[in-house]
Amino acid sequence: MKDRKDFIGFLEKVFMTNQSAEEFRGYVERVNLRERINGYCAVGTSERGREVLVTNGQMYLGRDVLARWDIGKKTSQNGRPLANILISKVPEGIRPLDPQSYVMCAVWQDPSKQFPYLTMGEINRYYSPGSNARAFMFADGFTKRNGKWDLMGSHRVPVSGSISWFIGKSVMEAMSKTTFLLSQSRDELATRIIPKIRELGKLPILLESLHQV
Repeated sequence: MKDRKDFIGFLEKVFMTNQSAEEFRGYVERVNLRERINGYCAVGTSERGREVLVTNGQMYLGRDVLARWDIGKKTSQNGRPLANILISKVPEGIRPLDPQSYVMCAVWQDPSKQFPYLTMGEINRYYSPGSNARAFMFADGFTKRNGKWDLMGSHRVPVSGSISWFIGKSVMEAMSKTTFLLSQSRDELATRIIPKIRELGKLPILLESLHQV
């Protein structure tokens, strides 16, 4: 039985290696980082056997991280696909996730930058979700009609809708945008947003700050 499982695992890795990296855009999986390259980046091998260049990976050499394959079509100079670290400590038992099976979320932690008057550039100093990023921002005490914004780049507009609608939008455009839910309140993320993500059958992934080593 063990030999058969090893053989099946080998075939899966061969299949993965021969597939286009574009087919795995937006997937989340475990990556083992082994070599620093290009300043802050590191080369690693994904759980399914693909070599990737992971942004901000230099802090975690020799470790496994949970990373997301970037949705952009750019690659490193030697052709490696790009990935971004979401969590530095991989949750036990997690398996590769397709783009429709999870929702990324985060808490805004810098009191010197007034919420919601943020740009994506400022957010990217703390989190590394990936290219073409879009944030749905939830203020403390938000309601269905008030206290929410849609941010892309520096363009921010007020929006209304239920938490379920924003989760559904995040999943629906998972292959075209890097969408995540950004909460001003840690308590409201834990008690209102994350439970709703789970209720809808998706796995919530809480982004880790780049400043948390």
